Amino acid sequence: MLSYYMEVLVKVDGFPKLATIGVCTAAVCNIVLDYIFVIKLGFGVKGAAYATGLSQMFSATLFFIHFLGKKSKLGFVKFKVDFSTIKRAFLVGIPDFITELSTGITIFMFNRTILLLIGEIGVVTYTVISYVNTMILMTMIAVSQGMQPLVSYNYGKGDKASFTYYFKLAVKTIGILSLAAYAVSIIFAEPISRFFIDKEEVELLSYSVKSLRIYAPAFLILGFNIVLSGFYSAVEKPKYAMIISLGRGLIIIAASLFTMVNIFGDTGIWISTTVSEIICLVVSVTIFMKYFFKDLFLNNKLSANTKMKIIEDIED
Repeated sequence: MLSYYMEVLVKVDGFPKLATIGVCTAAVCNIVLDYIFVIKLGFGVKGAAYATGLSQMFSATLFFIHFLGKKSKLGFVKFKVDFSTIKRAFLVGIPDFITELSTGITIFMFNRTILLLIGEIGVVTYTVISYVNTMILMTMIAVSQGMQPLVSYNYGKGDKASFTYYFKLAVKTIGILSLAAYAVSIIFAEPISRFFIDKEEVELLSYSVKSLRIYAPAFLILGFNIVLSGFYSAVEKPKYAMIISLGRGLIIIAASLFTMVNIFGDTGIWISTTVSEIICLVVSVTIFMKYFFKDLFLNNKLSANTKMKIIEDIED
């Protein structure tokens, strides 16, 4: 947790490359230590735990050293407990907390439904889809997290033109990534499935390919919900972010799963996420159009000087 927390602070401090190096180094370290502890030394599950713990300690130490250095704008200081500040941070962080908490509940819910309707072949297929979904989800979250400090900083300054620019840039990036994720999932569904399933398992492979392609339209939508939720948190509107997090993470997805299964049977399992994301997107966009669109897009022209300033900030 300390490593993850400090990684976010390093990015906020203006050193995204260092954050990337820290995370990648920890991942490589984890893989190497897993091999040593689990394969070579035969420590089993304990070895995997040691490997994870040591790799995270390594990245946390790297980030800790950064904050002790002269280049860091953030540093360790004496502080007094301010409950109003804690409350403010807590409220902004609730949507992400709900998202993380609901992930396990959603996976459990899907697995139970799949076991009842399909059986083991469905669980294997869901595992394949979950790996693909996680990779795409993390990519979208990366865009959202990259946008948030830029939007928050300029929002705090009252620089509406700048934080609107960064929000638009995030939305455009999400649009490109969403199309790419969908295209890859449709075109390369079979090679992706073969990466996890033996080619001799013909029936399982065929079912997984079919199911991944049915699930794939969700990749066109989920990124926009994530970036809109991130934007609402960045401008301190946590209740809107919470609505999206609760909807796509627990309430709407549960209702969608139940409804789609009753209408389409086992195929409804793979359709339900797309339906849930569409409903959440309608809610997200409705909130945006009602409270933000006019102010940010119609009454907010970006001057040439502001554009040059933003470009200079990006280059720095």
